[in-house]
Amino acid sequence: MGSYAHWSWDARSLLVWAPLPGEGSHLMIIDVADGHRRELSHLDTGVLALAVFSPDGRFVAYETWPSKFSEHTSRIFVVAAEGGEPRLVYETNSSGGSPSGGSAYAALKDWTVDGRFLAIKDVREGKSALYLLPMKNGTPAGSSEFVRYGDFDDAHAALSGALVYQDLTATSSDVDAFLASMDADGHIEHWRSLEMRGGLNGS
Repeated sequence: MGSYAHWSWDARSLLVWAPLPGEGSHLMIIDVADGHRRELSHLDTGVLALAVFSPDGRFVAYETWPSKFSEHTSRIFVVAAEGGEPRLVYETNSSGGSPSGGSAYAALKDWTVDGRFLAIKDVREGKSALYLLPMKNGTPAGSSEFVRYGDFDDAHAALSGALVYQDLTATSSDVDAFLASMDADGHIEHWRSLEMRGGLNGS
């Protein structure tokens, strides 16, 4: 398992996470201008699955797993980008499985472009769905809100405010992606299927 990186929204910083020799992993912020590195989180055991900057750059959300391949408890933390004590904001157990056939799944997707929500995938009572967790100053501001059923995999917020998601419930030869617009209150207004046919290899 190698290193992974995620750009800040202003393209001035990189989040880089990588396994440590033996066990554990760490999360660093790298300043692109001068290459300065600063450790933001250190795990003695377990896996850092994903890390994403909030749009204003003040916070970082990251997901941890106790192991990479087995069913596990996913924990989502938020920490100030300047450093400090991480706060656990969401926890879910992947033993519910994924409709696409996998056992474990990544819960954290991205921040919404206004920074008011974390987009999260969860499986409840055997049904996979997208949820939005309201956030305020790096702290949950309420319970996660159901958005739409689907086995959401890759997911990103666009600068336009839209959410773009790949849905793994598509047939094995197709990749279904959706573009969702949001209103001023953070509610999904419209879903538009991009329907990228031909599978991942373009055949």
